[in-house]
Amino acid sequence: ELFDTGCSPIQSTWLLSDVLDRPHTEETAPIEPLPAAVLGAFRSASTSPTAILSGVSDLPQLSYRSSSTDFDNKEQYPYFGRTVPSSSSDASAVISYLQYLEVEYVGVIFVTD
Repeated sequence: ELFDTGCSPIQSTWLLSDVLDRPHTEETAPIEPLPAAVLGAFRSASTSPTAILSGVSDLPQLSYRSSSTDFDNKEQYPYFGRTVPSSSSDASAVISYLQYLEVEYVGVIFVTD
């Protein structure tokens, strides 16, 4: 099954909650099967709530783009993995490059997603 989160934390949480709330019992298979894993989301802001939901459901989640350093916390996100390094790696590389160029002043714009 594929779902579009629309890059929205609310939409991604609603979609995963709906899937996890499907009626099922151990004796009978659910009408629609439960997922074996969750792939995505693109933005860290959308990934965060779904990673918590998947974690408490013992459901692995793999993101191909979410790079927030928050996901390095394996106590809060025990079943979360990603295919890209965290943002801290990006920052280290930029600093090294700026030092190499002997840049003295830098402006920074910060976005919380």
